[in-house]
Amino acid sequence: MTINLLDTTKSTKNTKILYKEESYKITGACFKVYKDKGPGFLEAVYQECLKIEFEHQNIPFIEKPKLEIKKQRKEIRFIDKLWALSKVRLEARMA
Repeated sequence: MTINLLDTTKSTKNTKILYKEESYKITGACFKVYKDKGPGFLEAVYQECLKIEFEHQNIPFIEKPKLEIKKQRKEIRFIDKLWALSKVRLEARMA
C-alpha cells in the first residue's frame, strides 16, 4: 500500500507535509492495516480494512463521494474512492 501525503507542487527540496496532524493519524491507520494484513491482497481488501480502522480510531471518512468538476463549462461527474477528515483523498495501491 502506498501513502502520499506530501505537497508535490513544490520541489523536493521544499516539500512539506500537508495537514500534519491529520496525516499522522491517517498514516498510522494505514500502517496498522498493512501490519495486520500483510502483502498480497487486492486494493479493495485494504480499503475495506482501512474503513474499519478509521471507525475504530474515530477518524471521519467519506466512502465513494460523488464529485463534480467543470472543464471548459462542461460538468464532469465521477465517484471517488475514499476521503478522510474531509481533506485527504485516499487510494489503496499495491506497492
